[in-house]
Amino acid sequence: MWQWIAVSVASGYRFDPTVEACQGGVDGLCDWMTQAGKVDTSCRFTIRSGLQPSSSTAPPELRTSPAMHLWFDTNRGPFGQRAIVVDPLNSSIVERHGPIVCMYANVDVEPPAPAILMVVNSFDYLYHLWPNFVNKILWARSVNMNIAVFIGELSSEIANSIGPECSRSRVMQLFRAGEDPYHNAQRRRRLARSYYSLHGRRDDLNSNHHIKMISTYAMLDHPLVGGVFYFDMDTFAEPLEFGNRSSLEEKLLNIHVDNKVDVLFENSHSRDLFWHVPGRLYYVRDTMLARRFIAGWLHFRCGFKDQYSLWHNVLTLAREEGCLKYHGEIFRFAYKEAQHAILTPQVLRRYPHLKLDCAARHELCPRFRFCDDTYSLSRNVLTHKGIFSRQTCRFNFFSAGTGRMHTLEVGNMLNMSQHAQFLQRPNAGCDFLLLSLNLHTISPDVFF
Repeated sequence: MWQWIAVSVASGYRFDPTVEACQGGVDGLCDWMTQAGKVDTSCRFTIRSGLQPSSSTAPPELRTSPAMHLWFDTNRGPFGQRAIVVDPLNSSIVERHGPIVCMYANVDVEPPAPAILMVVNSFDYLYHLWPNFVNKILWARSVNMNIAVFIGELSSEIANSIGPECSRSRVMQLFRAGEDPYHNAQRRRRLARSYYSLHGRRDDLNSNHHIKMISTYAMLDHPLVGGVFYFDMDTFAEPLEFGNRSSLEEKLLNIHVDNKVDVLFENSHSRDLFWHVPGRLYYVRDTMLARRFIAGWLHFRCGFKDQYSLWHNVLTLAREEGCLKYHGEIFRFAYKEAQHAILTPQVLRRYPHLKLDCAARHELCPRFRFCDDTYSLSRNVLTHKGIFSRQTCRFNFFSAGTGRMHTLEVGNMLNMSQHAQFLQRPNAGCDFLLLSLNLHTISPDVFF
């Protein structure tokens, strides 16, 4: 059923992006596909948590490692293998295989159905966020929801090239003058490692957050998928959401089932600017508009921050549909100015044609189903809480391959200073993390 999907014009796509997805409107929205490389969507997986609480009495040799069991549809998996178990010690063999989209195996949903998509640039980063990942998989199984993870990097061609119109942008002017804050060496050292490639390409023009466009497009082309909900990896499901199918249907699935919107983001930063949305959470339906939108988002890439091209892309496509007038104003601003200054009354008085709320958009251009005030992705079944590098937990596991114990260090989303009662014994804060993520009751050594 699944097969290699080469993200290129001459690929084996079941859906021809050059003829159908990008016909009409802006030319060349899918030109990046010739540079993106292959995405293997034939993968399915189960997981073993391997997270032992400090109270565990298991002997060291029974403290199994965290792991993913991957299956590929043909023998074109890593080194020709059809199945492989990946743990924190051997993940590089899969990463050399190239980018993959892996669907969780233990749900039974009638296709095509909506799916949750998460994205990481490496197994190393996945295991750093392992408790959050296990939490979401366990929750998805409890409510029978498709869920998938993309693991891979931007190709160097995409990471170091820009889209049309970007060369005249304020961001590129600053970059050429050596004044772009996101290519300042001191600031780069402070940014999260998820912004950089597995191989430490810290000089890339575009951050690897742009990989979510490629992963989303590949997911839309998956035979099981009819829509994609993109969530950051550091989200998690609260214990009350486990097994609560009605909550899932009310807060998330209704967006797909009602079929009133093709592209939906979190609430915009200003109600008067329907297009000024954050890029960390969104839904896209498998329609022409959604495919062209995702393709255009990467087509217009312009520097480190993907929101910069996001806003330009939304406005460009909205102009095509007659929603408003747009003359590339976003690219006249530096990123921070486009993020904040454009919201001020003084700036909007200069560009009144950019003011358009979602309701007015619906009246002016109903075919451009980009937003709908009926729904709110800000209130959904998964909670977002940032993980800071200084807040970590350590879990020990035994490797049969090396014959010794190893330590997995993971990010801890909890501010343990607020939970002093749990800090009276060693590693108690990490036990509380497992409790908060509803992971304390599952067997750490069984695949599910």
